[in-house]
Amino acid sequence: MAKETKAVAPVKENANLPAEFMGEIESDAGLGSENSTTEDMLLPFLKIAQALSPEVNKRESTHITGLEVGDFFNTATQTVYGGEAGFHYIPVFYRRSYLEWTPRDAGGGFNGEHDQSILDKCKAGDKGEQILPNGNEIVTTGIWYGIAVDADGNMEQCVLSLSKTQLKKSRGLMTKLKTLSIKGPSGKPFNPPLFFSKVKVTTVPESNDQGNWMGWKFELDGNVFELAEGRELYEQCKSLHEAVRSGAVKASAPDSQTDIGRNDVDDEDDSPASRQGDKEIPF
Repeated sequence: MAKETKAVAPVKENANLPAEFMGEIESDAGLGSENSTTEDMLLPFLKIAQALSPEVNKRESTHITGLEVGDFFNTATQTVYGGEAGFHYIPVFYRRSYLEWTPRDAGGGFNGEHDQSILDKCKAGDKGEQILPNGNEIVTTGIWYGIAVDADGNMEQCVLSLSKTQLKKSRGLMTKLKTLSIKGPSGKPFNPPLFFSKVKVTTVPESNDQGNWMGWKFELDGNVFELAEGRELYEQCKSLHEAVRSGAVKASAPDSQTDIGRNDVDDEDDSPASRQGDKEIPF
């Protein structure tokens, strides 16, 4: 039996508040956050729990109750989505990034984000990885901003980040979205915005000669208007798109390599041939 979402998702309804209070609450919307800035508005990552993820280890302080290998979890809210049942994702904004990491055997750690020109300073490692003169690795990463929707209609904004073997999944999803065509009122076909599409996200077991892990699986599954309150959700996606595009909302800084789609094992997917594939479709 497929696992259901187990953690508490953000409140969507009026939580049985007295009707006479709702007008006052609405008029007070936003109070208390007047001093917040763009630095205070960071979207959390949605990650896959791997065998070595501390969140599945009961002895770790970051353990999440009920989380199992192959499940998804939100790094901020700790919402859990069963990997087999999955969730729907409305993609809103995509960008490719080049993240710098200290090697694990040197202590690990995130060292900032770069544009594509950083690759000119790199040399290829033994497995095709991109190594800077200081010994750090540059990891090409597909970053997706969007809204996750569970089976009960609960929604939360989050970021999906895919690199290494999972970067192929990111390219595949974008290919499907960019080649989707629907007919407009005039009968002329056009490519709709990303947030028109409803994507089913689940996990699948994967392996190579370095080990085993759970990977992402993306399938187009209709459109956002098929969901409850689809029209309102579409408008919310438009607002989120503008906020991310303008820089008003950003992704939180990854605190470990698994935040960006790295697995508990290394792989060879960052080879020059793989990077050449980035140029096949203009994202």
